[in-house]
Formats: sequence, structure tokens, C-alpha cells
Amino acid sequence: MSIPGDGNVPLVPGREAARAAAHAELSKPLYHAHDPSLWKRAVDRVWAWLGALFDHTAGAGPGGRLTAVLLLALLVLAAVAFRARLGPTRRTAGRRAAVFTEARRRGAVEYHRAANDALASGDLSTAVLERFRALVREAEERALIAPRPGRTADEFAVEVGGLRPDAAPTLTAAAEVFDRVRYGGRVGSVEHHNLVLAAVDALRAAPTTVGTVSR
Repeated sequence: MSIPGDGNVPLVPGREAARAAAHAELSKPLYHAHDPSLWKRAVDRVWAWLGALFDHTAGAGPGGRLTAVLLLALLVLAAVAFRARLGPTRRTAGRRAAVFTEARRRGAVEYHRAANDALASGDLSTAVLERFRALVREAEERALIAPRPGRTADEFAVEVGGLRPDAAPTLTAAAEVFDRVRYGGRVGSVEHHNLVLAAVDALRAAPTTVGTVSR
């Protein structure tokens, strides 16, 4: 079916065009922002399902292509609704604000104590955050980096990872956990806390390969 007087342009897209549109929508970075591996599996499964569905509907008869397009339209509407629901969370997760937000400067020992208290009470999210803050403060107190207001977890991992290459992978993972719990709405877990604690141990054990950062 074509539009009269428009060069026989199809009124509805073909099967491959519909597939391409669905794949383009599901491949947008938005749908991979929170958990890349989980989203990749989900998109792959939806993509396979869509392929089978389009193959079936497009070959079912004269109305097959139109049915496929209608299904695609429903999928896009669902994706738009899902995007609207995830929008505020994504903006919050992408904010990557400072590690320290309180006005009063506390030492590493105080942060470690707060993390221990939160851990004992079962508040794992607070334990994760306070343990990471203790990690950053330790690096400052040992003059590995200069204290700087507004430093983010990612910036800390990059700065200190350059000074302690052996600890860099663990520091990066700990920074990601901090961001996800603090700004991404994730609930802290024992595994999250243990990862940050491992970063503390890795930083203490890593040999110095570069001179300390000047103040």
C-alpha cells in the first residue's frame, strides 16, 4: 500500500525497517544506565522475541505488515512510559555529587566508627557510604591527595588510582558502589560494604609508585 502521488512510498514500513526502529529504541543509553549487563540480556531477549514476532506477523497474510507496525507502536509507547518513569532516577544517578556534603570536617577514624555503628545496626546503605568517606579521608590524611571540596567518588578513584595502580581496580569499583547507593537509589548490601572495605585494605597495602600530591 502506498501514498498516492508520493513516488510509491510505503504507507507502513517493511519488516526490516520495523525491526531497525525497535532495535534503535531499545539500544539507547537510557536503557543501559543502571545495570549494563542486566539490560544487555533484557534487550537481547526482547530483540529475539521481536524478530520472531515480526517474521510471523509479516508472513501471516496481507495484514501482517500492518499488524507488525501496530505491535511496534505499542512497544514504543511502552518504552516512552518506561522512560518517563526512569527519568528522575537517571538524572539523580548521573549527578555524581561530592563525597563529603556536611559542613563539619570529620576524620577517617570518625567515619570508620560511623560505618561500624551502621553495620552493627543493619543499616548497610549508611555503612557503605561512611566506609567510603573514611577511605577518602584516609587518603587525604596520609597526604596522598590534597583535601578538596566537591571531589566526587569517580575523581577520587582516578586520582588515587594513579598513585596506587595496584589498588586502582578496587578503588574504581568502590567508587561505583558509592555512587549507586548515594545517588542512584540502590540499597546497600553486605557485598557492597565488603567491596568498599576491600578498597580500604587495598589502598593501605599498595606500594607507592608516584610521589604524593602537593597541597
